Amino acid sequence: MQWIKLYESEASAKAEIPLTKAVTVVVAGQELCLAHTRAGLFAVNNACPHLGDSLSRGTTNYLNEIICPWHSYRFNLASGE
Repeated sequence: MQWIKLYESEASAKAEIPLTKAVTVVVAGQELCLAHTRAGLFAVNNACPHLGDSLSRGTTNYLNEIICPWHSYRFNLASGE
């Protein structure tokens, strides 16, 4: 696996991605969802596995999950469940 630096520091990433929000980034041709929760920063595939909607358009919750904006499916950002 190759590591790719997206931000100068964790603090700068947290400053650009508001708490409880997510953004889309394209890295090496792959679209990712970067989410900022109280547990930290997480990167997951941006496409919901159910209908393919952009997870970065969704929200996060106190359970450290990203919630799909299309159908409200929830995905744990740490485990992927």
